[in-house]
Amino acid sequence: MNHKTKTPTNPQSQNHNEQTSSDTEPLASGSGLLDTEINEKSWDLWDRVLKRIQKRGAPINLSRLLLRREIPDPLRGKIWFLLVADNETDSLIQLFPQLLLCELPQQVSDLISIDIQRTFPGHDMFKEEAGLGQSSLFRISKAYAAYDQEIGYCQGMSFIAAVLLLHMPEEEAFGVMVKIMYDYGVRELYRAEMKALKLKLYQLERLLEDTLPDLAAHLRREQIETHMYGSQWFLTLFSSKFPQPFVYRLFDIFLNEGLDFLLRVSLSLLKDNRSAFIHASFEEILQFFRVNLPKKYNEVPLSGFMKVLDETQISTRLLQRYEKDFRQKDLSHTTSPSTQLPAPSSSSPSSEVGEEVKTSTLTRLEAENTRLQKDNEALRKRLTQQDQELSKLADELVQKQVAHMFNLETVQAQASALSAQNHSVKTLLTHETSRSSSLQERLLALESSFRASLDAILMDKERESRERKALEKDVERLLAQVQRLSGQLSEVMDQKDQLQRHIDLGQSQSQGKSGPGRP
Repeated sequence: MNHKTKTPTNPQSQNHNEQTSSDTEPLASGSGLLDTEINEKSWDLWDRVLKRIQKRGAPINLSRLLLRREIPDPLRGKIWFLLVADNETDSLIQLFPQLLLCELPQQVSDLISIDIQRTFPGHDMFKEEAGLGQSSLFRISKAYAAYDQEIGYCQGMSFIAAVLLLHMPEEEAFGVMVKIMYDYGVRELYRAEMKALKLKLYQLERLLEDTLPDLAAHLRREQIETHMYGSQWFLTLFSSKFPQPFVYRLFDIFLNEGLDFLLRVSLSLLKDNRSAFIHASFEEILQFFRVNLPKKYNEVPLSGFMKVLDETQISTRLLQRYEKDFRQKDLSHTTSPSTQLPAPSSSSPSSEVGEEVKTSTLTRLEAENTRLQKDNEALRKRLTQQDQELSKLADELVQKQVAHMFNLETVQAQASALSAQNHSVKTLLTHETSRSSSLQERLLALESSFRASLDAILMDKERESRERKALEKDVERLLAQVQRLSGQLSEVMDQKDQLQRHIDLGQSQSQGKSGPGRP
């Protein structure tokens, strides 16, 4: 027996290979085709896993199983919920309606409204502006912003909420989102100073250098930095660009393993596509990250990547060492030891002159040392201030780059939409031109046929006119003959009448001569 799942994807993705869109056009966010066939063994397996999690009342380690077997989509929401749920989750669900009554600053509401319009435009549920999907997404985002007043709502959060909303009711999606943000440490990535995000990017950079040194060197030569691609991956948990089946598989494992799993995914993606990056230019690399990479995992089976992901293991001790290096490097930017001049050495003078010279020299050196210490302190303060300003500028730069990244995605999505619209208009124009040409040909044919018919009709009328005139002449001639014959007939009748009268008169005279007695 096979179970059919609903497919929460864009139907256009089913005809992906038939589309005529340019190779430079990115995959529509939220698209991707799910496998709707679930065999009985797979269903029974995950049903048993679900019951096991429910019975234990706490998450269990499913890492190996999740890498090899996909959760049936109808069971995903339940398993995800149970993997993150604890005693607090029910209270979060009950708090959800109350949070919706909170008033948010207009700037926050506007940011949410803008962000949800670019969240999964390739998915039917979120296509319609102010439709059911976008409205639910707005409510979850609003509730989270009201709940987490320190961080509030940040760009990219809507993608995480959307993935959850596709698998569970919105109040449960809100509860799970809060647990992901707090318990899994995703919330720390969104802090204003973004130290947690910069730590993950630093760890990824070190992992790349230690694991794929040739690729790391090439990316460095091409001035490709980890934040150019890693920031969006981490902030949206890979959900903004990759196809839905890929995203769901990653969520399956992320909810079981935690935040460091994002580094495994990132390193696996770089490993799996090393050959595409290793000889590419700056523009080609960025193009591959933005377009080709998501499309690849929409077109090939995910089993190959899941194997690479299974083989990519990162030890906790190694990440801790990277973190320690990052903390020391970060600390060196904010503190600078003051430089102390060594105290002058002392020796016994041989004479009073020498003592006076020594005293004078010591006084001068002490004064000079005091001045140098003051100058050094001033320089240290200036250096510390400059380091702080530099750190602040770096933080602002990262924040602006992240904001620019999402804004760029919006512009690219709009450009893609305009490109698709332009393609549609061109197709329609071509169709209408062809149709117009066909109609013109038909019109010319009709005009030619009409003219031929008109000429035939005119010729027929002319012929009929001649025939009518000839007929009229014949009629006139016949009428003249009739009139002549009528006159002749009248004369004949007159002659007949006269003859009859003669006959009658002759008979009358003949009877009178014979008399009455004569027989």
